[in-house]
Amino acid sequence: MNKIYILTLAISLLSSCKETYRNVDLAGFNDRLKEKTDIPNAEELIKLYYSHSKINSSNHSISVKKNRNNVFLVTLINPALEDDSLSAEKIEITAEKKDQSWKVIEIRESWKCWPGRGHTGWGAKPCD
Repeated sequence: MNKIYILTLAISLLSSCKETYRNVDLAGFNDRLKEKTDIPNAEELIKLYYSHSKINSSNHSISVKKNRNNVFLVTLINPALEDDSLSAEKIEITAEKKDQSWKVIEIRESWKCWPGRGHTGWGAKPCD
């Protein structure tokens, strides 16, 4: 009986901590990529997507995982936002490289709110 209770509790805790994301429309970004053959790697791809002043922060991190046949998962985390509601943001891009060009398959965004301003784990619900 105790094992069932512990298992139920563990599943409940894990499912309540599940990250949620907002999917981003790919059309505009993929249109920008059609003519670009000078993006050497997945890290430069996400920098192109995230090309605003925040990327200059030395606090951001980028990780790249190659999943299969030139399909990459690239994650950018910026934990140093100068915002009164958002404390951090995460962008994940799944993209495929064919020859010299990239095609984005999925873009997902999530963020953390400051304590007292909403969720403090990764999620897509707006902060207060």
